[in-house]
Amino acid sequence: MAAFLFISGSPTKALAYGNGDGTSNTHTVIGTPVPFSQLYSTQVQGDYVAAGVGMRASGPPGGGTITLGAVPGGSTIAKAFLYWSVINSTSLASLGQGSINGHAITGTNYGTTASPCWDVPNPRQIYAFVADVTAYATFGANTLTGFASGGPPTFPGTEPLLEGATLVVIYQNTASPAHQVDLYQGARTFDGPPVETLTMSGYSAVSGNSKTTWVVSDGQPNSPPFNNKTYVDGSVTMAGTLNGADGNFWDTNTQDVTANIPPGDTSIQVGTESSFDFGSGDCITWVGQFLSTPINATTFTVNKVYSPSGPMASVPVSVNCSSGAFAPSSGTSSPASPFTTTDIGFIMPATCSASETTVPPGYIESDNCSSVSLANNVPASCTLTNTETSTTFTVHKVYSPAGPVTAVPVSVTCTSGIVATPSGSASPPTPFTTVVHQFNVSGTTCSASETVPSGYTMTSDCTGVPISNGAAASCTITNTLVTPSPTVIPATFTPNPSAVGGLVELASGGDTGGGAAFPIALLALIGAAFVAATGGTFAFVRTRR
Repeated sequence: MAAFLFISGSPTKALAYGNGDGTSNTHTVIGTPVPFSQLYSTQVQGDYVAAGVGMRASGPPGGGTITLGAVPGGSTIAKAFLYWSVINSTSLASLGQGSINGHAITGTNYGTTASPCWDVPNPRQIYAFVADVTAYATFGANTLTGFASGGPPTFPGTEPLLEGATLVVIYQNTASPAHQVDLYQGARTFDGPPVETLTMSGYSAVSGNSKTTWVVSDGQPNSPPFNNKTYVDGSVTMAGTLNGADGNFWDTNTQDVTANIPPGDTSIQVGTESSFDFGSGDCITWVGQFLSTPINATTFTVNKVYSPSGPMASVPVSVNCSSGAFAPSSGTSSPASPFTTTDIGFIMPATCSASETTVPPGYIESDNCSSVSLANNVPASCTLTNTETSTTFTVHKVYSPAGPVTAVPVSVTCTSGIVATPSGSASPPTPFTTVVHQFNVSGTTCSASETVPSGYTMTSDCTGVPISNGAAASCTITNTLVTPSPTVIPATFTPNPSAVGGLVELASGGDTGGGAAFPIALLALIGAAFVAATGGTFAFVRTRR
């Protein structure tokens, strides 16, 4: 085939690039290249896998099957893109349409440039497309149908010339090392030296495995083969490659570049060359490049403890890390179910911190969750502790005048929290003390009251006493003895003409039956007895008439 291609006629310069058979002698970039740019970049606990299929002369309509390589068990698809290219003399909407696994897709034309030397009978262009197929891609075999293709023959081909397609799947797996995955796309048609290069950067590698993938259209398996080559950082990594390994005119070439990306590396240069080792160069179009570099990743777990133990309620927590992409950034944590986030791509030294969004009522929060150091693949953790608020509240008892030691019943109430023993008794030698716990840290007060003993009045400073965690609070109830007002019994003493010596006549108020005559000494005895019996005061008024 190569000999046939080498001797085939070439259209004039005015009509075409190259020899019209996918080869050229120009040693140059052909047409106007579309510069490479980054389509997508992500940091994932996982990696990517890519595979392709050549579809020249399939159909019409064109199609094929892309079978992805093995991935770790339990992996899930995080993102997937399908790339394909078509050569045609005019732009048609159908060039960007097709189906994957039975689902219709429409791609974005990210690059249009000169065809890789298939310009017979008229100049043609190559159209490069990409579509997000995350919802449709699967691990293993993926079936492509409905793509624009002129069908056979393979050479020189019937428009549209469907070149091939590459499926790249970014997968995530919590048991896998983390990687930064970068997808670049462009459209650069060329033949012969010098080497076409692309520099990829924007990562910070750690120890681990790296790989990169070339997506190239129109590599030909001629005999002798064209000596197309790949380069990394200026050195040849493969020769005799990019020759349609995926099938007619398409290559998805993945290589390990771990040796080129040591820890701390931040950029890599890759290259592609269509050599002239056999007299003519293979015209190829470079349409995509993928890169995977190892990055830091670890988990950060926020444990939850109550003191004293017992409650199992969850609390809202939030996490912030000094670098990297950490997700989720918030959630809930409980003694039975701690909160865990994963930080991917952090730069050492790095830390994470956690806090309770809302401290449960009746508790105070303490933790060791500030600036917890991270290390690659080493789980980090901290603990949020909620300790219930607690203090003692004492009710003292005082009698005035001092002397009695009788206990009186008292009760305690608080505006928040739990009063362990809400009632009891207090006496001068034995005050009443209770424990108040799970009260709000701010604004809580307690009050105490008693059943006032007979013959006494009550005063206290036991209303609205502020309490705080760990600081004993107290108040005093004072009982003051009641002093009765003097009891005056109006009485009149009148002379009794028949009385002799110290006799007087006593007539009490309201007495209408006259008076009685009493010796003064006897009146004194009566008064004393009255005072002793009633605790009152006896008074009399001497009157004369």
